Amino acid sequence: MGLNRSRGNMYSWPDMFGEYTDGVYTWNPIGGECKDHDCVYCYVKPQKRKPVLKEKYSGDHRLIEHELNTKLGSNRIIFVESMSDLFADTVPEDAIARVLEHCNDYPDNMYLFQSKNPKRFNEFLKQFPPNYILGTTLETNEYYSDDISKAPSLKERAEALYGYCGCLRMVSVEPVLAFDPIPFARMILSTSPLFVSIGADSQNCDLKEPSANDIKILVGLLRGKS
Repeated sequence: MGLNRSRGNMYSWPDMFGEYTDGVYTWNPIGGECKDHDCVYCYVKPQKRKPVLKEKYSGDHRLIEHELNTKLGSNRIIFVESMSDLFADTVPEDAIARVLEHCNDYPDNMYLFQSKNPKRFNEFLKQFPPNYILGTTLETNEYYSDDISKAPSLKERAEALYGYCGCLRMVSVEPVLAFDPIPFARMILSTSPLFVSIGADSQNCDLKEPSANDIKILVGLLRGKS
């Protein structure tokens, strides 16, 4: 499938990286079903109605070999593995290493690596390309069960991301679930993120969502206005 140009309001943050003038792209070189996390709101699951995507995102995690022929270009921001989780525990170590090696072949891009298992970044720190951002997802500060996601706990994700203090970091709050504004803002800010992306339940999974006022308070706290 190669590179896909990204559009939409979740991708306004690249404005802070003005030198990457060729836009934002996604690249998904890993196939297989994300059984590790099995998030109820996963946007890949409904897309598996399409035969080509069902084939790619079924079975065990694996590297899609022909994706390593993709020319990643230059002056781009590339979200690597937006359709799954490159650093899930069941993604083979060799597959991750080869993906990172390919990114290194195109050093003039900025790469975003976002994972709900950020502790695994540590295994590959010496293999990341020159310019990269490490991120994780924090949907709420409140307890949620395995019925929503089997990913590592919110606390574990936040603490792991903070540990990469020498790297650029980001937090994705998508889909945003009901939260307590002050402790949730503290959790997010504890990771010292360069930016935070917030998105709603686009898959209409009937999740418990916050009020508009809580969102307003959270944004104010994150911007230091409350």
